[in-house]
Amino acid sequence: MDLTIRPMAPGEEPAVKALARRCFNPIGWLFFSLGKQTFVAEHDGAIVAGVCLGTLRLPGGRVGGHVKWIFSAPEARGMGAAQALVDRAGEWFTEQGCTTWFAQVEGYNVSSSKLFATRGYVRVPFADQVRRWGVGLPLVWFGIGHGMDLGHYLWVRDASTGNESAATRSSSSAAAWVGVLAANTLIGYLVYLRWAGLAPFADLHRLWYVPVTMLVLIGVRSLSMYAAAAAVRLPVEYRGWDTGVVLSLVITAVFGGILPVPGSWYPRSDDYSYRRELSRLGPIAFAGVVSVLIVGWTIWAVQSYVGLSPRVDELLTTGLLFARYLAIFDALTVFFPLASYNGRRVLDWSLPAWLLPAAATVALLVVG
Repeated sequence: MDLTIRPMAPGEEPAVKALARRCFNPIGWLFFSLGKQTFVAEHDGAIVAGVCLGTLRLPGGRVGGHVKWIFSAPEARGMGAAQALVDRAGEWFTEQGCTTWFAQVEGYNVSSSKLFATRGYVRVPFADQVRRWGVGLPLVWFGIGHGMDLGHYLWVRDASTGNESAATRSSSSAAAWVGVLAANTLIGYLVYLRWAGLAPFADLHRLWYVPVTMLVLIGVRSLSMYAAAAAVRLPVEYRGWDTGVVLSLVITAVFGGILPVPGSWYPRSDDYSYRRELSRLGPIAFAGVVSVLIVGWTIWAVQSYVGLSPRVDELLTTGLLFARYLAIFDALTVFFPLASYNGRRVLDWSLPAWLLPAAATVALLVVG
């Protein structure tokens, strides 16, 4: 099909924004901006797709290029507009002297992952980001706005090589899981500090409540999902939500809220079809949601019907608190920007299967 890729012309901003409004949900639209440079794809005299680009300063005085937004009209999908726009973005980055190109893609947005993978971008785990940029990593994150989202992953292409180069993607599922456990433990301690000041830290034995709670909740959830993945024979890898930790810490420190960031299991390959794999992804997510609810309801039953020592009761109270919050997000939040939790996958797979843990979560909150 005949496509023209060109810079956005003066006076076309309203048309481009109107197209973006069609492509993004209302929350996504709130954060939309055209960036430093916008290219559009035109077909039969109409703008059918666009890409918004920016630049940033990298450590060492280098310049990076950033794909801020890419979008296409539903009727234009399949024309190759997105691929052509990403290629044109690369040409512009080269013209600007950008040595590294960046994009951010939600873990569940498989179509965009495949798009950037075919254009030479590689998903870079957090540990490799640290190895690559070191103390300059916050500067990179700030420059591309990577720090206040959940389930978004950083994709990178080196201009000189068109491949991963210094980013080795060496992180394992085990290392990612340990990182998630440590991050949620830190969040738990901050919740203690924000809610009760230094009082919970007066007795040293209380310091174990949070790590034990996180080990059980995240461990049971992760093992249940991994076992389900093995049962449906889907090779998976565990990924943390690096920038979600930043958002969670801000929410706790500023508002006193709790936002667990448990990470998730994803198919090992970035080149898969979400719809085709949903029959396997759904049961995996369902196992994760149900496992958290089983822990929560078990704690509630033990506290309600079994005589406990004060220390054990305190530990279980901590466990029930975080189990409830994790269940809320894992079962009930099925919308952007919280769609990386398990609830969205379960709902996409089966409405009845989603209603069961959703009702159990609400009941766990009601019983107090």
